[in-house]
Amino acid sequence: MRNYFTSLRNRKRAVSLAVLSATFTLGSTATYSQTNANESADGMLEEVLVTGSRITRSDAVSPSPLATVDMSNINNSGRVTIDDYLSRLPQFGPGTGDYSNDSNGGTAGRATLNLRSLGSKRNLVIMDGRRLMSSGTDGAIDINTIPALAIENIEVITGGASVTYGSDALSGVVNFKTRSDFNGFEVSVQSSEPDDAGEESTKIGAAFGTDYAGGKGNLLITAEYTDRGGVRYFERDFFLTNPQASQFTAYGSARLLPRGQLISVNNDGTAFNASSTSTPTASGTTFNGEISDPLTIDSRGTIRTFGQYYNFIQVPLEQTNIFAKTEYEMDGGTVAYGQVLIASSEAFNEGAAPNSLGIWGVTIPSDNYYVNQYPDIAAAARGRDITSYQVRFVQTGGRVYNTENDVTQVLAGLRGQFEDRDLNWDVSLSYGETTTDDVTISGSISFAAVQDIIDTTDPLTGESSLCSGGFNPFGGTSPLSSDCLAFASRAPINKTKLEQTVFEASLEGKLADLPAGEARFSVLGGFRENTYRFNPDADIAQGNLANLASSGFTQGDVGVTELAAEVLLPLVSDGDAVDAVNLGLGYRYSDYDLSGTASAYKLELDAQVNDALMLRASAQHAVRAPNVEEFFRASLLRVQPFLDPCSSRYRGASTDRGAELALCAEQGADPRYTQGGSSAPTFTNGNQALDPEEADTYTFGLVSTFDVGSASVQLTADYYNIEIEKAIETLSAQLIMTKCFNLDGASNPSYDNNYFPCQQINRPDPFSLDPVNQPILNLGGIKTSGYDLTGQINWSVDALAWGGGSGSITLNTLVNILDSYEIQAFSDEGFSDFAGAVSVTEAYPELVAHTTLSVETGPVTVSAVWRHIDEMNDISAVGNPDTPIAGADAYDYFDLILNARVNDSFTLTAGVNNMTDEEPPQIGGEATGSVFSDTNQGVYDAIGRTVFVGLNVSF
Repeated sequence: MRNYFTSLRNRKRAVSLAVLSATFTLGSTATYSQTNANESADGMLEEVLVTGSRITRSDAVSPSPLATVDMSNINNSGRVTIDDYLSRLPQFGPGTGDYSNDSNGGTAGRATLNLRSLGSKRNLVIMDGRRLMSSGTDGAIDINTIPALAIENIEVITGGASVTYGSDALSGVVNFKTRSDFNGFEVSVQSSEPDDAGEESTKIGAAFGTDYAGGKGNLLITAEYTDRGGVRYFERDFFLTNPQASQFTAYGSARLLPRGQLISVNNDGTAFNASSTSTPTASGTTFNGEISDPLTIDSRGTIRTFGQYYNFIQVPLEQTNIFAKTEYEMDGGTVAYGQVLIASSEAFNEGAAPNSLGIWGVTIPSDNYYVNQYPDIAAAARGRDITSYQVRFVQTGGRVYNTENDVTQVLAGLRGQFEDRDLNWDVSLSYGETTTDDVTISGSISFAAVQDIIDTTDPLTGESSLCSGGFNPFGGTSPLSSDCLAFASRAPINKTKLEQTVFEASLEGKLADLPAGEARFSVLGGFRENTYRFNPDADIAQGNLANLASSGFTQGDVGVTELAAEVLLPLVSDGDAVDAVNLGLGYRYSDYDLSGTASAYKLELDAQVNDALMLRASAQHAVRAPNVEEFFRASLLRVQPFLDPCSSRYRGASTDRGAELALCAEQGADPRYTQGGSSAPTFTNGNQALDPEEADTYTFGLVSTFDVGSASVQLTADYYNIEIEKAIETLSAQLIMTKCFNLDGASNPSYDNNYFPCQQINRPDPFSLDPVNQPILNLGGIKTSGYDLTGQINWSVDALAWGGGSGSITLNTLVNILDSYEIQAFSDEGFSDFAGAVSVTEAYPELVAHTTLSVETGPVTVSAVWRHIDEMNDISAVGNPDTPIAGADAYDYFDLILNARVNDSFTLTAGVNNMTDEEPPQIGGEATGSVFSDTNQGVYDAIGRTVFVGLNVSF
């Protein structure tokens, strides 16, 4: 299968490189910074626009916590994609990324940011202050679509910003600022490869910028091609220690009464007990086949399959970005501007062969020809239809997925000034479109077609009238004839189309002269519409395909009309106690066509105490309207990871096992019922009755800059507190199980089956579980608070200089201290604090630090990066402090980077990430028994040591 991926990717690489030969992309340089002032070329202060406000200021002060990441840090880090770098910064929690394998929702290959661990849908990603086109129905921006090598720097505001930018900015804003006034040509090439098994990754790009029309206009054109290689689960020993395996095996099995044992048939036609391979059947036969990965036999003698064996730890991705922008100053001073962004990606994944059971199960009639060929099967069936048959169709090969994502956005606008007053106006219109094709290339089986074959099987010959041969449910690892395999195989395609139209008009300028200085204002009006259309494959819509999410056609649109205003009022200038004090006020009114009206407002205060110290504080009320997925999601049936406490193999958290089993019995579960693996089907619908989320954000901090001898020092310290009410969330199956069965020790102490979460569980018979209903609701709330600390010291050390350059040592650190992260599942329940807890999908470390030490010796700069993640308890400790499940120790990762400027045109970069080749920690206890080897791939490095090299050429 790797050959298939490689050949397909090589064909796409040839096409992409042909495109790149005609277009261009760039590399850049810079560092982290917390800017306090901006100087023009002649040393005079000029008015600038700071992310987080629509008002230009002469001091570039940010009243909200603001961190700036320059692109050189990312380009020199060896990380192939921007999100891979940003997600390692202390302000971010795990979002979707290179480890995201989901093929049922278009997320494979996507990369999203997750500020404050509040979810990617609660932070807004923009470019040059304007909204980008979403690449998914959740409204989140795929960072892979942003032209990385066209970006100058990235500004991150970690606090509510709904007043300035509208909905989605509850936890903050990430603003990608493109290069301006660029003249020249640059080419950048980078390659990285894991030290252990896995494919290499490459990135190539170029950029061209020029002035035209006698300097009235400027044009920037960039292009970039990324080929991220794959790394599979079976290529890392960590995931093979005790793999997460299910009972769905290549040997078809039937759970037959009265004892409920699983009976299978060997390839030679003899029967065996699949529940205990060493226990003979009634005829005295046992399992005699070969076992090799991904098949395994557990300690109880049950044949199991490692379903993630072929999955990717790092998902292969091919991405092409083309970006162009231009500005032209017309007569009269009006500036016309426009930009085009085109991004195309293709991500691949491979999963285990599909299985048939439960909602994807088939019924084998008692008179089936093949049942009666095996005495053990016929005797155990006792003339009854077999309704609990299960098999993994290994004949199809693994399920190979391909997610194609195409994003286009076009923007045009005019801006200018009113000559008689200090007033700046700006009018813009943008249109974006995203199309996503989720394609199952191979490995998909229609269980409905298999049932048709069974129903047309002649009881006397075993032949089907639909295809030559037939389906022998107990035919070992090849139950389907070749013709019937072709009859039942499918290659479904789901198509999603998103559109976004944004119109904005703004006016900014001088409001009045006050005793302390000039008051300024900004007003904005706009309209935004997002439309959603989902066309499922016919077999998907009918729910015919084993292991593939079932969903019907759906469409919808969400529109909003908004008005916003901000004012900046100078309160003190050249005062006795402080140099300057400014007050900022803002208000936004939003009218959503589905969820009604909402208001956001803010109050910001900054005080320049002296040349070395600035204090800042803000209070903001932010809103987030439901996105198109939350409103319109159509009956999504899919498999989600969760553990059913009624399973006979359940070994998860428990408060009172006797009471839990009594509730299981009340629901109709048989004690011998066994969940087939650690995942099961769930069912989710959109909800058009949702209300907007509301959040209150408070920040207080300081910025200090000063010199100590020859060293310049810059320090920031900010406290933040964010409280979200009416949080819109999907009530997950795992949370439903936790609350229904009182696994947290607080939710359902009476073990009442009428409790709302319990009502989402339905068991059609004693040995199976219907898809768990996961409603999308305004649930409870989320509260988080903590501290952001940054520090940078730069020493000018002339003794280090050689080769015609300067010498310096720079130490930079970013630290987040998490004070609390509290979640309220329902509005009438209390909060639980998850600070210091970790699971395979969530992580809330109480301390994260990112430190860089750089030594510049003229043409050569050597940088060492240290990333620290504090120790965490297993997430089960939140509800049960005495949990026996171990957490994760503190982790430290070290990277080494060498940057060498050969001459004015050539720069070489090389380095090693995760130099000590740290393996990820086991999450969920020791990898023994029923606890599977697993980790949180959004936090810990599952790839291991990687080496990289890059070249930048500029003319």
